[in-house]
Amino acid sequence: MDLQENIIKLTEVDSTNQYANELLSTGNVAEGAVIWSEYQHSGRGQQNTSWVSDAGMNLTFSIIFFPGFLKLEEQFFLSKVVSLGIIDYLDNLDKGYKIKWPNDIMHGKDKLAGILIECGIEGDKIKHAIMGIGLNVNQMEFDKSIPNPISLREIHDKEFCIDTLLKSILRAINKRYKNLINGDFEGISRDYLSHLLGYRETINFKKRGLPFTAKISGVRSTGEIILNENNQEHLYGFKEIDFIL
Repeated sequence: MDLQENIIKLTEVDSTNQYANELLSTGNVAEGAVIWSEYQHSGRGQQNTSWVSDAGMNLTFSIIFFPGFLKLEEQFFLSKVVSLGIIDYLDNLDKGYKIKWPNDIMHGKDKLAGILIECGIEGDKIKHAIMGIGLNVNQMEFDKSIPNPISLREIHDKEFCIDTLLKSILRAINKRYKNLINGDFEGISRDYLSHLLGYRETINFKKRGLPFTAKISGVRSTGEIILNENNQEHLYGFKEIDFIL
């Protein structure tokens, strides 16, 4: 599989994840298909949040995987390999990019990219997975309702070629996914934790609106974050806690 071999480029779409779902419903789509649109008018983030992006300025794309080799409880490894693929590319530009659990890509306290995962389940296996990625590239002004956004152009003070950028990131994700296929769960987890924002650090969170401090101890294969609070470990799922950056 090569993620660069089957890129479907669109001018505009409601969301690339939705388009990918429609392709899957036809039963005529290969693993590694990439749906890339210059503009999404209904882009989505985690937990039905919106992803707002100016037309032609950023990268908004989805990748279709058929990870039947993964057990249901291992599904978060898909998030790990996609996040790490993006980080691998960014590290060639500059060091210091981090993954904010579960799968935001950060530069300092600012959000550069987000990933939306949608899985089709069959028994205890993952029948298919759609990985939707939004990466701020050349946009310089953002809606004031969006918290702490930043783009590559703002960080590096130069304009990026969207086409070249996409192919470079796909190569990096493809390499990480092949490592997953080959069973390198330990290496992937180790690299994910090494890039995880706040790992083994005491940082501030909010739970049901109330602040608390805890140390990040790890992340389970099912995606829950492990926090050490007063020498006791607690598990939290997506959106159960918020970072205070």
